[in-house]
Amino acid sequence: MNKQLFIKNTPFNRSSFEPISNWLNRPEGGIWTADYNESYGSAWLTSGNVIFEHINPKANILTLNSVKDALDILPEYHISTIFPAPTRPDGTEVGVGTYKIDFERMSKTYDAISVLREVARGDIRHNGRYSPFADWGIASTLWFNTDHLELEMELSTKELKELLMNA
Repeated sequence: MNKQLFIKNTPFNRSSFEPISNWLNRPEGGIWTADYNESYGSAWLTSGNVIFEHINPKANILTLNSVKDALDILPEYHISTIFPAPTRPDGTEVGVGTYKIDFERMSKTYDAISVLREVARGDIRHNGRYSPFADWGIASTLWFNTDHLELEMELSTKELKELLMNA
């Protein structure tokens, strides 16, 4: 897994981590990160404190590389459909649905769920269906367990801008 970027307007505090609890289409708790690459940065670079974290290879991460992967896990973790995807008469989805996913159950097996760019977008279908994670917007990882995250670097927004300008 790539380095992960965590952005918040206050310094990172592992003790403020809250366990996952299901809430609509995204859970409460956990820690959200995004892939980071020194060459192109991250889609998540906006403002606040920036933390680069190294991932322990022992972390058990559910990685969704494609819309097919996302649809394959949906039956196991689907709680309910909040907003059904609009469909054509042939069943092809013409819009993205909103689903309540059982992240609490998922967190009993996995340390995190990592959703790649294709899965987080609302414009790619597999067999006529959109990803149940299309509302995530960008490739990101939701951590249920922070024990496998190792702090590598912490920067303020100003320090990050200086670093990027000197690269």
